[in-house]
Amino acid sequence: MEKTINTDGQHQNRISALDGLRGIASIVIVAFHVYGFGFFVLYNKLLFIQKYFAFGVTMFLIISAFSLALNYHDKIQSAASIMDYYINRYARITPLFIFMTIVWILINNLDFKTRVDLNEIVVNVFYLYNFIPDKFGGIIRASWPIGVLFIFYLLFPFIINFNKSIKSAIIMQCVFIIIGLSMYSFFKNQYYPPNYAYVSFFSQLPIFGFGILSYYFLKAFNIRTVGRMFISAVGLIGFFLVFYVLSRFFSYEDKIFYEKNNIAILYYYIMGFFMAFFIYSQCLYSTPVIDNAITRFYGKISYSLYLLHPLVIYKITPLYTYFQSIGGMSKELSYFICFLVTLIIVTPLAYLLHKIFEERASFIMKTSLKRVFQI
Repeated sequence: MEKTINTDGQHQNRISALDGLRGIASIVIVAFHVYGFGFFVLYNKLLFIQKYFAFGVTMFLIISAFSLALNYHDKIQSAASIMDYYINRYARITPLFIFMTIVWILINNLDFKTRVDLNEIVVNVFYLYNFIPDKFGGIIRASWPIGVLFIFYLLFPFIINFNKSIKSAIIMQCVFIIIGLSMYSFFKNQYYPPNYAYVSFFSQLPIFGFGILSYYFLKAFNIRTVGRMFISAVGLIGFFLVFYVLSRFFSYEDKIFYEKNNIAILYYYIMGFFMAFFIYSQCLYSTPVIDNAITRFYGKISYSLYLLHPLVIYKITPLYTYFQSIGGMSKELSYFICFLVTLIIVTPLAYLLHKIFEERASFIMKTSLKRVFQI
């Protein structure tokens, strides 16, 4: 089991459990989209996938905020360091994002006979599409979390410099929740797409706040090994228990997307809190089922996997139809086979994109931008 805090209380600059958790989140998201895009929504026995697996995105966002706080909490103070941070973040995600944007523009043109206008392309390249209710999904299918995440990247230097302690992080999170509830209520009463209120950056802001808050708890307390093991077990058990209990009160699609009250988003924030505690607990003392070579590998390629998997699902949809049409095969088994086939296809392709774009192209862009801005 991975111990993530040294005995003197100093935190390692990289926590392997975060990679494992990020890998699990990416696999869960693939499973969710195979379910949704593959027309398995028609089968009630698979409804648990709809209820639970969409929260893989939530985990991904919390981990992203936690990781940023871990790596930058005392490093972004001068104008030069802030510019360096912005270049690193932009260069980290942009080469692959632009490549996949081009791919989806071609698909829209060739397969769907629709053209993407120049304004939409510009808005996507600069990650501002979350602010446009009719375009929040992005050109790349299911890329709304990337738009939300980049806005958080922009605000992060100011957020982290405000937070110097657990107390200030708690105050900030209270403000974030008020903003999230208020904007969710406002968007629900506008003539926007019904799920925009949920995917809006403002509604997701408290989710990032939970990630930052959990980091400050990790930083503040030097807990002995036995205590770390206990908290890890409580976090793991509590995570699943809370999700089960809260899921009895609402269906993900019905409540989060379509109800015109704040109860649904409040449940979502409660889930976000317990998910952040779960992530915190695994950073204290991770279990092998979460932190292992396989999950860490998927965590490493998670960004490429996320951007690529909707394209793979779209292209192999005829396979889904074929497996669902086989007589004598249960829908549950056909879903599992389709998910497994999707993962087998997307994994090596995502690894290849990771090596080309996330490592090589990102490095070239980063060094070029730093040369231009003389950093």
